[in-house]
Amino acid sequence: MPQGIAVDGSNVYWVAGEDIMRAPLAGGAPVVVASGQTQPTGIAVDDARVYWTNFGGAVLSLAKP
Repeated sequence: MPQGIAVDGSNVYWVAGEDIMRAPLAGGAPVVVASGQTQPTGIAVDDARVYWTNFGGAVLSLAKP
């Protein structure tokens, strides 16, 4: 079950287990954008990046693909 969901103009992002996922709002297959994370929970997006928190409170981010 997803934990944390964030949406921008094109995609929905969510936390699934140890992965950060993305799928187009228009439909399509989900894609892993970051894998092997340490108990990720919260997630957010802005115009350029995807952000999430890992166990212990570390905030990580990636440029949007």
